[in-house]
Amino acid sequence: MFEEYIPDISAYLEAWQKLTQCTYMQQVLNAELDALVANIYLECTRDNKFFINGKPPAISLISASYAVVGNSAETTDKMGQLKSQLFSIAKETSNAKAEIKVEEMKLSLYQTMSANSRNVVDG
Repeated sequence: MFEEYIPDISAYLEAWQKLTQCTYMQQVLNAELDALVANIYLECTRDNKFFINGKPPAISLISASYAVVGNSAETTDKMGQLKSQLFSIAKETSNAKAEIKVEEMKLSLYQTMSANSRNVVDG
């Protein structure tokens, strides 16, 4: 009777593989973004065009402005692309986690139905 409800383990494994891939891509994109921000800090503290009254800008200024939006058109575009990809991967990660949860619920339901079919009585 309950055999027709056996969950598809391959769907469960596929969801885990998708989650693993998404997690990996998030780490790669975060590393790229961190490297870009580090280069922005270096450039802002070494290039005279960013200096204020002959001194490099304060780290707090760099953190609040250049590190968020970039310090040139090129870095702004690159940051926008990386952040967009990160948002997309975050959505895929969330979907993969939801798929895993659904598959776990199916498995739990199957286990309950299987146990109930054996008429196991505690006592």
